[in-house]
Order: sequence, then structure tokens, then C-alpha cells
Amino acid sequence: MPQGYVTKNFLRLDTAYNKGYTTASLQGSSRSSKTYSNVQWLVRICHDIPGTTVSIVRKTMPALKRSVYRDFKEIMIDWGYWDKKCMNHTDWIFTFDNGSWIEFFSCEDEQKLRGSKRQILFVNEANEISFLEWQQLQMRTTKFSIIDYNPSFSEEHWINQVNEERKTCFWISTYKDNPFLEQKVIDEIESLQWKNNSLWQVYGLGQRAIVEGLVFPRIEIVESIPRQAERIRYIGMDFGYSNDPTAIVEVMIWRDTIYLNEICYQTHMLTADIIGELKSIEGSPEIISESADPRLVDEIYNAGLDIKAVHKYQGSVNAGIMKMKEYKIHITRHSSNLIKEFHNYTYRQDKEGKWLNEPVDAFNHCFVGETLVSTETGDCRIDALKSGIKAKTSQGYYKIVKIFNQGVREVWKVRLQFDNFALEVEATPDHKFKTKEGWKELKELKANEVLYLDRCLMERFIISTKENTTIQEVQTVCTGLCGNTIMEKSQKVSTSTTKMGTPKIMLSKILNLCKRMSTSIGTPKSIYNQKIIWSELVSKWHTLHNMLKSGINLRKGENGIEGTEKKSLKTLGRSSTYANNVEKFSLPNLLGDANSVPTNVNPNGAETTISTVNPEPANYAEKSLSLTSTVKQDFAVEAVLCDITVLTKNEKRTYDIEVENVHEFFANGILVHNCIDAARYVIIEKVLGGYGSGMSASEILGITG
Repeated sequence: MPQGYVTKNFLRLDTAYNKGYTTASLQGSSRSSKTYSNVQWLVRICHDIPGTTVSIVRKTMPALKRSVYRDFKEIMIDWGYWDKKCMNHTDWIFTFDNGSWIEFFSCEDEQKLRGSKRQILFVNEANEISFLEWQQLQMRTTKFSIIDYNPSFSEEHWINQVNEERKTCFWISTYKDNPFLEQKVIDEIESLQWKNNSLWQVYGLGQRAIVEGLVFPRIEIVESIPRQAERIRYIGMDFGYSNDPTAIVEVMIWRDTIYLNEICYQTHMLTADIIGELKSIEGSPEIISESADPRLVDEIYNAGLDIKAVHKYQGSVNAGIMKMKEYKIHITRHSSNLIKEFHNYTYRQDKEGKWLNEPVDAFNHCFVGETLVSTETGDCRIDALKSGIKAKTSQGYYKIVKIFNQGVREVWKVRLQFDNFALEVEATPDHKFKTKEGWKELKELKANEVLYLDRCLMERFIISTKENTTIQEVQTVCTGLCGNTIMEKSQKVSTSTTKMGTPKIMLSKILNLCKRMSTSIGTPKSIYNQKIIWSELVSKWHTLHNMLKSGINLRKGENGIEGTEKKSLKTLGRSSTYANNVEKFSLPNLLGDANSVPTNVNPNGAETTISTVNPEPANYAEKSLSLTSTVKQDFAVEAVLCDITVLTKNEKRTYDIEVENVHEFFANGILVHNCIDAARYVIIEKVLGGYGSGMSASEILGITG
């Protein structure tokens, strides 16, 4: 065996085989290395013992390809055994040089299920298959069988009977038995403690439990869908990318039954991949997708597909769930990922263990109370928001329909470092942020990601940068002329002025006066000129000080915040590009001849200069804040993430909001997201959609209280 690393599960499996057990039963939590260790052991046996024959089986072939087969290929490459010529992708059999072979098939293949025998059998996620299927496989296995599974089943499941047999070696492993596990995966598993105790028992501790608090406790697995149900047929789609898969589900409604059929459940799908998958669907049914990524929806529509983004309204998430509960739900047998989702789709529990009317996956992303949400009246703490206020999104301002107090959760305080500024945010590690590649959880973000920030925040930042530069130049020149004492006295004025966004023209005049003074020293009439300049300088600083009383705060009091916002929105709607606006207010234009070099001073004090205006700041701003086709409106801009640092990890009270029609808002200036799932999109749009505007979900469903 090549040099490499193995876990306790590998050693336990080897011991069970050598001691003469006929079955090894590996019960465990998520990511306990069960599957990987099993495949490592099987590869070693096939390599070391010529003529060994192995069958690796799972419920469905797509699930097998995405899990066990990927692990197999990775191990074979790492150990130097991989030869693509030895892999028959028609029959899915890999043949070793010594005559050993490993075959891969699913329980959907009746011919393989009841076909030829093998020496060793490995059933991955054995809790997915029936007792009859297990018996058919066992009867054709001559030496040794291995099963692994997460123990989310009842006392009556056939695996419990197998574990009690004398020739079965049974043990439990957890994620703590896997020393190679990434920290972010550990954090995700341990977060189940705060979400749902029964999920924590199964996927965190590896203990057998029936998942309690299921949103849909009764679903029926069917072999096929009746032909008459296909008359009312839609496609529901939920976009994902990395950890969250892109889910494409066929939804059919017939009488009192909803039929669901999994078409695609895959991560790292690009737009072209999604379009290709949708075009392969027979009959080209209407597609109902999430509405949080309008760019992707437009690209799919432009490819000739009939796609429509779901219209979300007040209470639509729970309305979709409650409407689905009125129907029987039948899921096709090969839809293994969809079945697993339903079997683990639970309501959230509070700290006392009471079930709340909030599904875990729909509401587990949230922020601490101090988080600032961009609204039509300015930034507001998320814990102080009220329903009816309009929150800013990348598509404009939309009404907040609900605020959620999510209780105490684990939160990360993170610093996001951009090119020349940083933002901090404190949220649950699974909250999603908008990136150029799609929505990604906070814990997944890394350097060089392109995030979307509030345009107004960036405008304020650029202007603030120019102001700070100007003030520093003023202070540097004045300190050289007047000494530190005078400048220390004026520090409070300049600092306060910077914070309130003082008009730049006044600052530039002061700077020019300082430069005039420096050039007049040593010239004829220098004392006279300096006296005039000092008089003007004092006047300008006095005016600057008075702006503290007549500045932005006073204008807000006179004109009203709402009027200021309307003016701001009108400015955003102008036809001129943002880069031109930045150029207009860029430092060289604000300072006039600030970058010019005096070449001559006349006796009357007039100056002759050579202008050396540098256009670089405007060009830089144009590059940094250029719009992309991802966002249709002028409310968001791209920014490249240079670095991300986790400052603290604590437990704090958290909050979230539901925004009408869209699944996003700006939190601390960053575009963030909440979502609902593919099947519900169809229910919301096609079953409840006819009631649409003017009625809340509670009114539609006849709910009171």
C-alpha cells in the first residue's frame, strides 16, 4: 500500500474483515470519513489480492457518480493506480492489472441487482434502499458486505436487524474521527445544535433518531408518475453554485396530489450548463425560478427558454409550505436528493425545544442587531426596522414585509478588506452574499471574490477620500507656515467637517491660499501679500466652522430626509455615466490648479502657472466602480475582495427580514440574500399566484391570528 493517511474507520474495517465478520455496519454522522475509508480499503484489497471482485452500489446512479465514484477516482490518482484505459464507462467497471475489478451500479438497474455474484459488496447510504433490494444483493455476495449510513430512521428499519446479527461488526463514528476535516465543515455540522436537536443527534453525533419537527412528515415514494398528471406540468428551479446545488425539479399537480421528479441536483453549474440541462427536458414546460438573480434569469430567457421569476409577496414562503400541506406529495424513487431534502426539512426549535413555525433552511441566515440595512430613509439598525419601510436592493427600493427575531445563534464577525477600504459584518456563517459567481455563504468567501456593494456607499467613500486628501494637504501646508499650535486648535473643525461631508470648493480655496502664501515669501511686497492672504485664510476657516451649523443636518431638518432621498434617487437616474460623475468631482477639478506649479509672481500678486492636472483618480474610479450586466439598475457596483479575516466567533441574538418581491438587501453596504426552494416556487406562482396582489398570504389561506 502506498504511503498515505487513513482514519480509524479504515483500521476498524480491516480488523472486522480479518476477524471473520461477514458484514461491517458503519453508522455515523456527516463527514466522519465512512465512505472515503471504505473505498480506500476496497482499493487496497483489490490491489493486494489478485482476482478480487467488488460491487459498489447506491440507490441511484447520479448520486453514486457524484459521491463514491469521485472518491474512488481521487484515491486511485493519489495512490498512483489510475489508468483511464482500465475504466469502462459503458459498464462502469474498473479492471486492475492483477485481474481484480470494481463495478459501480444502482438499485435502479434490475439486471445488475439480480445479476452475477461478487466477493465483496459495499452499499453506500444503505438506509436509502429497501430490505428486498438488500436481500437480492446479499444473496449474490460470497465473502464480505459493507454498509454505511446516517442513522435517520425508525426502530423498524431493516438495518437495525442486520446490526443485531452475530456476524455483523457494528460501530459508530462521528465527524471528530476525521482529522482531515475542514474547519468550516466542522462549524456547519456543529451549528445544528442551535437549529434542530434531532438533526444534531443524527448528523452531529451519529446517533439513531427519527427526525422530529418535519415540515412534510408524510411523503410517498412512487415508481412513476401517472400520464394524466403530466397535463399540468412545470419546472421549479433554485440556483446554487458551491455548497448549495442548483436544483431543477419537475412539478406536476393532479387533483389532490403534487408529483415531484428530480431532474438535476448539482453544484458548480455555469449558465451554459443550466441552459443545456433545461433544453434537454422534453416538452419545454414553463420554468419558475427564484428571482434573486435577474441576470441569470435573463440569460436563460435569451437562450429561448420559457422562464419566469417567482413573484414573492408578504408571507409567501410559509404560504407556499402551507398550501403544499393541503396536497398529498408523491416523489419518484430515483429522486434521492429530493427525498433526502424532504426527510430532513424541519421546523426550527427555540432554546426551550419548542417548535417554531419557521423552517430551518428558510430562516437560518441572519445578522446581529447592530447591522445597518440600507433603506429609503437612510441606514437603519436591523433590530429597529419596521414593516412597511422600503429596503434598498440591487433592483431598487422594495417594502419590508416582515422582521424576524431569530434568537441566539452562532455569529462570525468578519472584516472584508477591499483595495483601499474595509467593511465589517457580523452574521451567521451560512448567510449568503452576492458574488460574481452567484450566491456564496459567508464562510465560503475568499480573496479575489467579486462582491456587490451599495453604489451610494462607494460614492460617499470616493468623495470622503478626496476630502481627507485635501484636508491633509491643507494641514500640512498650514503646519509648515504656522506651527503645530494653531493647527491643533483647528483640528476639531477639520475633523468634524470631514465627517459631515463639507463642500470641497471651500477646502480647495483654503489650500490655494496656503500655496499662495508659501510662494509669496521672499518676494517684493511679501509682507503686504501675506497680510491679505492671512485675512482671507481666517475668513475661510471661519466659514468652514459655521458649516457645522448650516450643513447637512440642518438641510435635513429643513427639507426632510425623504426629500433628500428623492433628490439622491433623481441623481442616480441621470443618463451620464458614473465614471463621468466621479471625474467631475475628482480631486484635480476640485482644487482647480492644485497640481500646478507657480512659475512667476507679479508685483501685484497675480500668478502665472503651468497646469499639470492628473486624470488618474477618475480613471481609477471608473475601473473600480464599473457596472456589469449582473445588476440591471444603478444601485450596486462590483468590488474585488482582497482579504477576509474572521475577527471573533460568538453567540448573539440575531435578526432577519423578508423583502417584498426580491430575496436581497444591503447589510452594512453589502448585497446579501435569503431564498426559498424550487418546488415552492411553482406553488407560490401557479397555485397561489392567481390571488397575487392586494392580499396577504394569511388572507389567501384563510388564516387568522
